[in-house]
Amino acid sequence: MSAKEFIPQNIVNTIKLKRCSDSDDYSILPLLIELNDVAYYYVHYKKSDRYLIIRRDGKIPNLEEAKPVIKMAAFFVAVSHAFENHGKDWAESNTVKVYSRVLSLLNKLESSLAKSESHQLNNLLHSLKKMAKTVIEQQRELQNVVERGTNHINAAVNKKVTTQDRVLLEELQTQLLKCVYEQNNVQLETYETRKKALKLIRKELSFYKIRSWLAYLELKTHYQRMLSRDKLSYEELRDKEIVKKRISGKSDPDDERVIKSIISKTINPK
Repeated sequence: MSAKEFIPQNIVNTIKLKRCSDSDDYSILPLLIELNDVAYYYVHYKKSDRYLIIRRDGKIPNLEEAKPVIKMAAFFVAVSHAFENHGKDWAESNTVKVYSRVLSLLNKLESSLAKSESHQLNNLLHSLKKMAKTVIEQQRELQNVVERGTNHINAAVNKKVTTQDRVLLEELQTQLLKCVYEQNNVQLETYETRKKALKLIRKELSFYKIRSWLAYLELKTHYQRMLSRDKLSYEELRDKEIVKKRISGKSDPDDERVIKSIISKTINPK
């Protein structure tokens, strides 16, 4: 569907009539929200910061009818931002490269320390290799989820979206959050393990194994860049708990505040 077909002239005329002034520019969500077999446009007037919900047939519904449309439209705006901005940045990060290198360094050190009789060190190295593999696996899953979510959103431009689209994107968004949460959490949970491992590796390494010492120093640098609880701010700890709750299906209070704010600025008749 072309942009002209997506927004007929009679809809544009109605939208213009509701402006506060000729300079009150507007934007239209490039999706038709379909609920109960009725399609709606979601309009934002930029200068006056007001909203309007208008049916495909040109009629303006009352506010009660418009509320579910507002909630669904706000979700699509938020999920598009999540995938096309945050998701894209996360997917394009060098996480796989970095943790593949960490895994390689651990394998080199494990080989160099093969004759070590320290069972504790062997267990620590095993745990850290598992951590690196987990981050890599979650990053590849994240890249797949971002691609699926972005493709679905792009395919919906200038078309109708339904509750089925919302359910699918909610599932993908939850999976995206899970991947990020698992990557961060496994770093936080292995902080003490990393400290102990570095201490034991330094103790066990032979002074003459130059390459092993170089591997140790590089590994130490990587570990210093990883997450630890003492590096997290109050806001970051709060965000971590919010993400955990969202993964479990609980709503975000910030989302609810945004919805209430939009409804309060919506000019559909009460």
